[in-house]
Amino acid sequence: MVMVGMLAVPALDWAHAWPVRPGFFMLALALVAAIGFLDDRSPRPALLRLLVHLVAAGIVAWVMLEGAFGLRWPAWQVALAVLALAWSINLHNFMDGSNGLLAWQAAWYGATLSAQLFIGGEYGMAAFAMLTGAAALGFLTLNWPRARVFMGDGASGFIGLAFAAAALFGVVQKLFGLSESFIIASAFLVDATATLLLRMLRGERFWQGHREHLYQRFIRAGRSHLWVSLAYLGWNLVVALPMLVWTRYLEGGPLHFMPAGIVLLLALLVWFLGRLWCAPRVQQRERGA
Repeated sequence: MVMVGMLAVPALDWAHAWPVRPGFFMLALALVAAIGFLDDRSPRPALLRLLVHLVAAGIVAWVMLEGAFGLRWPAWQVALAVLALAWSINLHNFMDGSNGLLAWQAAWYGATLSAQLFIGGEYGMAAFAMLTGAAALGFLTLNWPRARVFMGDGASGFIGLAFAAAALFGVVQKLFGLSESFIIASAFLVDATATLLLRMLRGERFWQGHREHLYQRFIRAGRSHLWVSLAYLGWNLVVALPMLVWTRYLEGGPLHFMPAGIVLLLALLVWFLGRLWCAPRVQQRERGA
């Protein structure tokens, strides 16, 4: 996936179809992939990884927001974009813990983002999203339903930055809004963010590895990796996709955010109820072990 995404950028630039600075964009992707691969081989300090992620996110934000007269957005919005990109890198690393789960999500991102970018006439970025998502489908043959190869921090971080960058590009170019982006990422966004906030409220060392995400609790409660990946895929197809289509037909204004609000609240409810369902089953299984 990393190789496909990295090679797609110069190929599209050679075809005069790439819309932003290719060198800096590839540098940001390479930084995230490199620190991830190094961490896979030998754990690196959390602060070092975070700094690299912030640098890479800053490069992507600058590339995507660069205009003829400086950055297109005010400083506080640029800062939010950097934090969102860095969070995307990390949350997709956190969610890479079940066979096929992240690969299916990457394929979902590739399909939905490329479709929206294509409709908006940005064929280069659409091709990048489509090729990266297609590479994830190819990876599924090795990772799902039985895992013979694992993605690792390098590829998961790359996916998080690549697709967040494509979404940011669509928002900046006004091809679609934040509402569509939140809907597309809702399954992973809510699970990762709600779990992080819960661990912070508990005073836990939230920067360390754990098994508290909803998908991990399902597995600890006895559900199979196959069941978990199909459950998240089902959310995307049954809940997110219809809401995404609905959003396309809404005009601008407050109503445009209504589908995203519904999806995020519903996802939060599922996260909460899922944890309640898992709690006694996890305790029973782990006491028995």
